[in-house]
Amino acid sequence: MLDVALLSVISRAIVSRLTLPRILEGGACGCVEKWRARYSILPRETMLAVGNSRYQTKSDGQPPTRAIDALRGPNGDPLGTIVWPELPGTGEELAALTRLFDLKPGANLFTRDDASQATVRRLQSDGSLQHFKHIVFAAHGYLNADAPDLSAVVLSQVGLGAGEDGYLRAPELASFDFRSDLVLVSACETGVGKTVSGEGILGLPFALQAGGNASTVLTLWQIVDGTSAEFVARFFSKVKAGAPFAAALAETKREFIRGEAGEQGKSPAAWAAFVYYGN
Repeated sequence: MLDVALLSVISRAIVSRLTLPRILEGGACGCVEKWRARYSILPRETMLAVGNSRYQTKSDGQPPTRAIDALRGPNGDPLGTIVWPELPGTGEELAALTRLFDLKPGANLFTRDDASQATVRRLQSDGSLQHFKHIVFAAHGYLNADAPDLSAVVLSQVGLGAGEDGYLRAPELASFDFRSDLVLVSACETGVGKTVSGEGILGLPFALQAGGNASTVLTLWQIVDGTSAEFVARFFSKVKAGAPFAAALAETKREFIRGEAGEQGKSPAAWAAFVYYGN
């Protein structure tokens, strides 16, 4: 009877294409007699959260101190340039997600200077991005309905490197390898774009689907920073408990309508913008 050892290989990147038993044996033959190889898919982590980026201050030089003071979209200054205020509510949102999913800074939680275009590009280039079930961007959103390729998730606007402007635009997102069950973009107008027959809504909705993501939760208009943090936290508490995405979103909206998130949450402005794309 042969003395056969079991070699279990976690399939990741180039390793999945190597016949490791043959390499470990090192000879011209005999590897099949000594080894049984079993290739396994690397388990996905539950969540990646990117947000609470560091932005420029408002045109008066002072960042908002309360989440209710900011919308998750651009403001304008007297010269007509785009101004991205700080978003205190995104910090509250990621803190709630950290409590739910035990997120670890630098591993599956990236905030402030690390909530950047460079960080997401690195996660894509080293293959990490494809290993998360749920991905959350809590940030500003930029919409260009006429030129949907310019629509973007806007991340940190300080300390930018060469070739960076902090904007994760639709074409770049479409080139990523998400493989996620859900991407939630908690930002203004992320579900809006240019409707094209046979293609759907060009912009972020199409880009995230093209990037391999199965379903998305996006927004149809500007959202308020403070109530959005509460909405996302309640939504993911239901997802963690096993609720399907569509059901979790619907029940979260009902909680807001019933006033369980406070009087301000009853307004459609607090909950109606969030929409689900997927099965």
